[in-house]
Amino acid sequence: MVDFTTLALFLGFLFFLTRSDYGRWLYKRLRCVYYLRKLPLNVRPDWITGHMRVAHPDSTAEFITEVIADMRAKGLPRIGISRSDLTHFVHMANIDSPETIAAVLKTSEPKNPYLYGFFLPWIGDGLLVSNGKKWARNRRLLTPAFHFDILKGYASVYGSAVGVLLEKWRTAVHESEHATDVRVNISHDVPLLTLDVIVQCAMSYQTDCQRNPNRYTDAVMDLVKLTQMRGMDIFKHLDFIYYRTNDGRRYKEACDIAHKYSESIIKERRCHLSRAEVPSDGDDSDLEEREKRDFLHILLTARDTNGDGMSFEDVQSEVDTFLFEGHDTTASALQWALYFLAGHPAVQERCRLEARRVASEQYLAVGEVTYDSLQELHYIEQALKETMRLATTVPLIHRALTHDINIKGYLLPKGAWVVANLFTLHHEPDLWPDPMKYDPSRFDANAENESRPAFSYAPFSGGPRNCIGQNLAMEEMKSAVSLILQEFQLSLPDDMHDVKQCLYLVNKPSKPIHLIIKPLAE
Repeated sequence: MVDFTTLALFLGFLFFLTRSDYGRWLYKRLRCVYYLRKLPLNVRPDWITGHMRVAHPDSTAEFITEVIADMRAKGLPRIGISRSDLTHFVHMANIDSPETIAAVLKTSEPKNPYLYGFFLPWIGDGLLVSNGKKWARNRRLLTPAFHFDILKGYASVYGSAVGVLLEKWRTAVHESEHATDVRVNISHDVPLLTLDVIVQCAMSYQTDCQRNPNRYTDAVMDLVKLTQMRGMDIFKHLDFIYYRTNDGRRYKEACDIAHKYSESIIKERRCHLSRAEVPSDGDDSDLEEREKRDFLHILLTARDTNGDGMSFEDVQSEVDTFLFEGHDTTASALQWALYFLAGHPAVQERCRLEARRVASEQYLAVGEVTYDSLQELHYIEQALKETMRLATTVPLIHRALTHDINIKGYLLPKGAWVVANLFTLHHEPDLWPDPMKYDPSRFDANAENESRPAFSYAPFSGGPRNCIGQNLAMEEMKSAVSLILQEFQLSLPDDMHDVKQCLYLVNKPSKPIHLIIKPLAE
């Protein structure tokens, strides 16, 4: 006969599991562990640290390509889904084929709240991190700011910003004793260029950051690396431990720098709006018109059904998000593009000839680009697309499932964490023959690419949560490449042939990239 006390304890435990918040959380986590452990393992994890040590960002690119090659050599099937471990009891589903990635990215499943939570002290609950109704509202609100009609007016900004970069390089050549062998640090110059562009385009804020660099870009670089490294160290996940470490103190300091920069932009525009100033100088008319349609103006003037505007904290979260996403990701892609062009003279020359032909056909002045001229730079666009395949700008995308999904015969349960591995997707030999080769012809419109499935290429993510500013980024990069190549020949110094990709939150070079620039004959 069952003891009454034992029965009461058992029933009480069942009630606890089914009715309490903690019990429901525990059940959900155990269910995730049960189903995720059924996924195949491509690499055996460490019992304590899982895959975190073998997948360190500084070596992840090489590690992934080696895993793919090893599986092919052994004849092992690649089904596009596997298991990744943070610890022995914390698992994630890793997806890396067009079919499996499409199954998740086509939905509006939220970002992983745990891992992306490390962003919150920096960029707050902005468009990158927010979910649900807030994300849907802000996405609808901000989309008009990146409409094609708006982007057309930004071509002059691209041209003037790239012009500042070129003037710096001309000065460096003029001051150098070896005018035919001048080194420039594009890991320093390019982020300043892209920051200049996003601040002017999205916020109509005039800055001289390229000539007088501020601490913001260095702070962002620190924040990206520190956030990634925190995610890789399970012992630093707890705030009360992390903020007592040197990294935690550096993170706080960098956050303060980033917040002060965005705060100054917002306060200046709010002051402008409150005074309802109308520029009397005709030269400012274009700027005034941009202000009325840019994304910062939308944020500051938006009203809900009750007539209430966004709080300062909400506005700052979105501004911090766009300052980061709008300049750091573009800077990474543009750095790698110039690096690959410098290492492939034939591709570089073909891009140069196209840029000169379009400038001649459209009677463009030196240093000028227009929206229409950018649409004619087809080969340069191919080169940029190949860059973002070979050096995937955002290599990993993390999502958290809000409902069960069946993929390839495996059940991914509600609450499971899923990693869309875009770097692996872009280096799959079955999709991209000789994947480590830089070959812009892969994206030739006349090439036979019809057999390539949807979601085989996703540099800007995909589905409803794709990059809202991808068109601006592409036009900006085409402007920079076309204007730079019309004035300078690029080549690699001897010590730059071994630069490796480090797969942090954003793909970063293993060391600052330097190029040799040589002025072209008039």
